[in-house]
Amino acid sequence: MWWFLEPFQDQYVLRSDDNFSRGLLLITLLLTIMTVGYYLLYAPSSDCGPFRNLDAVWDWVGDQLDSLPEITQNALITLTSPALTISFLVLLCVAALHYGMSNKLLRKNIKNVTQKIHKQELYKRKIVAKIASEWKKKEITK
Repeated sequence: MWWFLEPFQDQYVLRSDDNFSRGLLLITLLLTIMTVGYYLLYAPSSDCGPFRNLDAVWDWVGDQLDSLPEITQNALITLTSPALTISFLVLLCVAALHYGMSNKLLRKNIKNVTQKIHKQELYKRKIVAKIASEWKKKEITK
């Protein structure tokens, strides 16, 4: 029995070129989200739980928000107002664009530096080969 309880020695590692595993994980995620979403949105239990005798889960959320203090309700209304929400979404889009552009620029700079280093190495090899050939010529003429 003990032999069967030992952990597996070779652990599975997700590689960047393993599209099958990514697809399987994506399908699993979508199926679980659909199942949980269905039960939360369309099938509240009428017998037990916080959703009993309610038509939808959102009715419970509304009841809970109505029971909050007035200051908290005003803060939530302000935070979820279209002016702040749209401004926040625009800010997130600008931040994502900036990150993408800076990442692209960084990759370009890294490529340029790598090419320059490669050229310098080739130039050094040429110089070393030239010096070595001159030394050989000097030794031959001696």
